[in-house]
Formats: sequence, C-alpha cells, structure tokens
Amino acid sequence: MTRDEETTSDAGGDPRAYAAWAAKSRPSIEARRARREAALAHVTRWKEPLRAAILRTHGIVVPDGLFAYWGFARSLDPDARAALHDIGVGPGGLVEVFDALVAASADPARLGTLGGLDVRLESRYYRDPPELFTFAYGTTDGLHYGLWFDDARLAPQGIGSYYAHAEGGIALDRLSPLQLVRDEAQQYQEVMDEGEALAEVEEPEFRDILRFRAEVLLESLDDWAAGGGGSAEDDPRLAPEVPRLATADGAGAFAPGSPAATGILADDSTALVDRAAEALKRGDPGELLCLGRDLAWGSARSRTREILARELLVRAYRALGREALAAIAELHAENRQLGSVAVLTRG
Repeated sequence: MTRDEETTSDAGGDPRAYAAWAAKSRPSIEARRARREAALAHVTRWKEPLRAAILRTHGIVVPDGLFAYWGFARSLDPDARAALHDIGVGPGGLVEVFDALVAASADPARLGTLGGLDVRLESRYYRDPPELFTFAYGTTDGLHYGLWFDDARLAPQGIGSYYAHAEGGIALDRLSPLQLVRDEAQQYQEVMDEGEALAEVEEPEFRDILRFRAEVLLESLDDWAAGGGGSAEDDPRLAPEVPRLATADGAGAFAPGSPAATGILADDSTALVDRAAEALKRGDPGELLCLGRDLAWGSARSRTREILARELLVRAYRALGREALAAIAELHAENRQLGSVAVLTRG
C-alpha cells in the first residue's frame, strides 16, 4: 500500500475528512517552487538545441507550446505526475525524443534506436498520417495525441488524436498541449467530484486519491503559468484555420483543388485503387493527397494499398513543396509492419 492509500483510507469519501487530508497532503510551496524553477531552467537550457535537432531529424519546427508541456510535466510532484497519466495525457512520442536528445547532448547521431531504426518512427502508429506527430498517450485502446502539421514549414494546425486500436476517426482540435491538459483535467475532476462510478473508481477511498491528484495537477498548471512556464490560456500561435478537403480519417487535408467525395470502399473493391491510378495520371495534388490519405488509413495490412498510398502521398507532398512530410510518408511505408511503435532504446 502506498503512502497515499494509507492516508486516504480514513477519509472514505467523507467531504470533511477528504478536505482535511488534502490540505495536509499538498506539497509545500517551497518544494513546488524548487521543482518549477529546475524545470524552467532545464527548458531554457535545451529548448533551442532541441528545436534545431528536431528540425534536422523530423523536418518540423517545434512550437513553444510543446516545450511548455515538456517543462510542465518535468515540474510535477509525484501526485500531479500520476494525475497526468490518470487523465490520459502522459508524455510520449516527441517528448520522449526530447529526453533522449538531452541524454545525447542534442546530437541526433548519438540517439539509440532499436535495430538502428529512424527516430521519426518513434510513436508512429500504423494508421498515423504523416501530418501527425505524437507527444502524449491516453490510457486505453492506443489513444494518442499529436501536433498536426499540414505543412511542416508552418505552425501546427492544432492537436490530432485518435484510438489506434478502436473504431473512429481523427479528432483535430485547435488546442495547445497545455490547453489539452487543462481540459482533460477539468473533465476528470468533475467525474471524481460527482462520484460517477466508473468500475475502477467505485471505492470512495480510491476516488479520493484520483480527485486529489487532479486538483494538484490543476493547481500545478496555475503555478507553472504564474512562474513563467506558459499558460493554457496563452495564444498557442497555431497556423491560420483553413478550409479542409474531406478525408476518410476525419481530419481533412489542406491542399488546393476540390476532389470528389472520398472514403474507404470495401476491401474487396478495386474502385478506389482504380481511381487513385487515374488521379496519378492527372497529377492533381489535392486529389492525390486525399486519396493517398484514404488508402493509407484503410490499408488494413494490404500491401497493394500500402504501396499505392505511398506513391500518392509522396507525389502529393512533393508537388505541394512538403518535403518533410514526403520523407515521412516514404519512411513509414517502408516500416508499417513493425510490431511496436517504440523505437528509442530505453534505460
């Protein structure tokens, strides 16, 4: 039994007992300040070297908002850090690459990966479009969140997320990483406060722990902003909102042109493949991009579709001047059959 479980066992969901325990258990102001200042110093020391390194490896310019999320996660005490995972926005993907690069003195050539795999494959799931760069994980069914770059030369459009191991498409929200944390923490706290019983939180004592962690996490967000680390309410400096062409994954695509309605057809149909071949002859980058995204999303381990999706996407991105995304489309197509999305060597 952990210290938290021992301390909350007497509260039993009683509001007064909980309030007394929570007040006693909160980390001291001095301890919070020390962690926050250490995290801010770490981000200040490494932000520009890491931005340069990620530009070399991934071809994207990491926005300040992701560095703010990275520093915030580093600043948390154990309860708030556990809450970040409880609410389903625990650090992963690019944030793990940050940590690995720090250990490598920001030299991408010194990064360790399994079998020498390209670091751009870290946290890149089978159906991930090239535009999605994961930085956080959810708690179930392969839920992951990533910065969405329609064009790697520009600021991100927002945050894309979807369940890799379940039905449903990609949600594309105009949020910054810290906005995502605040939104998820507030929703989580409401569930705990209302006592709406999920199977794993039916015991009042356990719900007290989870509620307390969410409270500390939200307080830590306020402390982080007040200390200069960045606020969830700050202008996230996203790319301007643009009209999007329809894609089967639901996120849409940004490209000139107006392709006909897209959508994955049944696996036994060749219509989409035939249409893609015709699109290649016409060379319309908008249609190539949408059809390529549709084929990639619905490849379902079909090598025919994977290969054609690669050709469509690479041609589209190159026609649009998006070389970084073209390179990721090629790399991902070559490695879509990997058994794991974890390629960094850990430990």
